[in-house]
Amino acid sequence: MLNDEWKKIVVDGNRLEEFTAISAMSQYKIQPQLEILEGCSYMCPGCFVKRKGNWSPYSIHLFWELAKELMGREDIVLDDLVIGPTDFYGAENLDTIIEEVKLAEGIMMMPEDNRNVQHNCSILGSLSEKDIEGKIRKIEKSLVGSVVKSWDVQVALDVKRLLYDKEYRGALDNRIETFKESSLNYEISMATNIVDGIEDMIYDAIDLVREEYQTVIEILPSVVRSFDHSPKHGEKLFEWNDMLTKLSTDEKRFKTKFHFLQGDVSHKAFHYSVINIHNGRMFMAPFIYENAQIYNDAFLIDITQGGDIVDRILEHKHWIVNHQIQNSQLTECHTCKYLNICSHRLVPRVMETVFENRKECILNKDVIQLFDDEVYYGNSY
Repeated sequence: MLNDEWKKIVVDGNRLEEFTAISAMSQYKIQPQLEILEGCSYMCPGCFVKRKGNWSPYSIHLFWELAKELMGREDIVLDDLVIGPTDFYGAENLDTIIEEVKLAEGIMMMPEDNRNVQHNCSILGSLSEKDIEGKIRKIEKSLVGSVVKSWDVQVALDVKRLLYDKEYRGALDNRIETFKESSLNYEISMATNIVDGIEDMIYDAIDLVREEYQTVIEILPSVVRSFDHSPKHGEKLFEWNDMLTKLSTDEKRFKTKFHFLQGDVSHKAFHYSVINIHNGRMFMAPFIYENAQIYNDAFLIDITQGGDIVDRILEHKHWIVNHQIQNSQLTECHTCKYLNICSHRLVPRVMETVFENRKECILNKDVIQLFDDEVYYGNSY
């Protein structure tokens, strides 16, 4: 079945959790990203996802421990669980994951309204639609499938094929029909990576997705998943910044249609932490246009000292935010009005580590400030 959460935004004009007043946030939320999917059956344009070397049963144990610590608490809660990093249905270990007892138990210990799983999928790979239907039938009957309240699936798209390839559009329609016919509760959005020429097509794609599918398409710099491998990949990030400048020339059009979360200061900043759990270790996740996966010691949360995991998370977040602010005089961040927001999103830490003490901002501040006059509502937390 399909729910209408995105329709409430793109058709009905509701804000839901977007642009929430900081004063209205009565809970501290931690979003766990379980990076446990192994292998992928697709080759999506512009993708930098780590395909192999992700699976570790101890990662699920860490999630279970954290969920157990927070069970019943109302001041600090787990937000929706993200399972990645590869295509969910094309992962080689999907059958193992959906029958993991501790994963199901951990989800059951989350607040009832937050027992949602976010994941990605693609179309027209080596898996047929019949294959996907079979995998969804398995999930419906699985241990994990029995405890998840909603499946927030983001369909990775090739924008050019979406607009000009009838076979591709037909495959997308078939996938959505597969979700609709399932007994699972699906919330569908779309996503695409940065590829050459996308700025010439993206508004047409946004309009098509809104009109035909009543949802959003997010344009994501998948390169933020590759920072751990090479800082040279940052050049792609700057290409993304240039593209944003071009796309925002028509300010009204950009703000109305482009799903730009970096301009929402309530998103993944205050009263919020994103953690990556990968190979049995836990890392803080920066937010640079999307959640970034950086598996190095600069973002490692040390849980080897004992005590509650949640305390280690909050202590590390507190330290890293203060560290960034105290050292901001070494960069242009020192005089920037977004210093506090970016510090909570760990942007200066990325400049310091991945970009080797870069002094200049790595974000497009001109586009971010287009949202400075937004009205924030007390409607979410």
